[in-house]
Amino acid sequence: MGEISLNLTGLPTGYSHSNSLIKKGQNQLTMTVTAPKDAKLGALDLSVTGKSETPLGNVERKAEPVEDKMQAFFYQHLLPTSDFVSTVVPPLSFSISHRIPVDSVIALSKDTTFTFKVKVNRAADFKLPIQLVLDNPD
Repeated sequence: MGEISLNLTGLPTGYSHSNSLIKKGQNQLTMTVTAPKDAKLGALDLSVTGKSETPLGNVERKAEPVEDKMQAFFYQHLLPTSDFVSTVVPPLSFSISHRIPVDSVIALSKDTTFTFKVKVNRAADFKLPIQLVLDNPD
């Protein structure tokens, strides 16, 4: 199967999203949605569709929203939900940045390391500790 182009709908005017192409050989991606500074707080009802070209023609499918649940501390289940809702909340008191491309894959073998810098920008009144966690380190 080739590339899958994703389309996110339901964003109000002024919002943007990035990284909407699942490349050949990938089975997931991280899409970033950016809200404008004057965004109204509250829920957004979103939907995602994917399009791909196949030898039999173009295929388009609507993504089904699911919730990732764990059972018995081991088994993962994707349970269907009725909506794909995102919530606009007040801005955080800090931001984190790095220079690793969002769509890059860093493969490490055992007993090797990968070093990168992370920058934290805090609001002047924010003094609490910040914990950083690797996402999907398997």
